[in-house]
Amino acid sequence: MSSTSQTKRPLILFGAGAAGQRARFYFERYAGYRVVAYSVDRAFMDSSRFDDLPVVPFDELPEEYPSQENSMFVAVGYRDQNKARGRVCSEARALGYSLASCIAQGAAVVSETLGDNLLVMETAAVGVACKVGNGLMMSQGAVVSHHNEIGDNVYLASNSTVAGGTRIGSFGFVGVGASVRDGLEVAPGTVIGAGAVVTKSIERPGVYVGSPARPLRFFDED
Repeated sequence: MSSTSQTKRPLILFGAGAAGQRARFYFERYAGYRVVAYSVDRAFMDSSRFDDLPVVPFDELPEEYPSQENSMFVAVGYRDQNKARGRVCSEARALGYSLASCIAQGAAVVSETLGDNLLVMETAAVGVACKVGNGLMMSQGAVVSHHNEIGDNVYLASNSTVAGGTRIGSFGFVGVGASVRDGLEVAPGTVIGAGAVVTKSIERPGVYVGSPARPLRFFDED
């Protein structure tokens, strides 16, 4: 191991799958971290190694990788409407882990009100006077314009756009190429499908598709 890699900050990634592997690339390339291990809930342990690194059950982390020496990033996508990511983030904080963030080279983030456990990929943008909660995932080309409020554990897929003065509630998902018009409110837990165009506020969480966006189903009817 080179002396350069030894000086990088140690990081644990929760999520031993494609999302975790993608996060490893970004954190090691752009954020000055060295990933030392992956972790998953014990019920999902199917191997002790992934991506040439150890996989440790989450309940064993404090003993093997103490919070005083390691940071964590919860690399869980939009599973269960982003609620799985929110749950693990809360549990990691309770164990004393600091949650790392990465803003990739080529992303444009000018807002200073940002939460933790963020991953903003290249060509994504967050404009002025935005408030961004914890656990935001922004894929390539996603745009949060200006004076927006983004709740906790939101996922903005590639080339999605949230226009100015809009609020996206916690656990929301905005699909590939979807757009939300300016000055709207989107209820927590709402899923906006790929290519949808939201032209009016959404008060009832569910799955919305089409242009203009219309409800496909409501979650309180499941």
